[in-house]
Amino acid sequence: MSDAIDTPARSPVHPVRGELVSLAQAAKILSLSERTLRDWVTRASGSPIAFRKVEGLYKFDTADIADYLDAAYVPAKTRAVGCRS
Repeated sequence: MSDAIDTPARSPVHPVRGELVSLAQAAKILSLSERTLRDWVTRASGSPIAFRKVEGLYKFDTADIADYLDAAYVPAKTRAVGCRS
């Protein structure tokens, strides 16, 4: 018997890690129009950000929004002092 405690994987059945926000709130956080975010969640190829559909309304977990933004992070390039590009 192992002494390690198994941590359940995050699943769509038990997803809440942060606060659930509306499509309008999520679009504002992401600096997108509501139409763009709605297009993302309704396109056939799938959404680049996780969402839930609760009683016909799209809901977004703030933790999923943060994960999406973290994955999209591109660090600035550094260049030597006095170097012109």
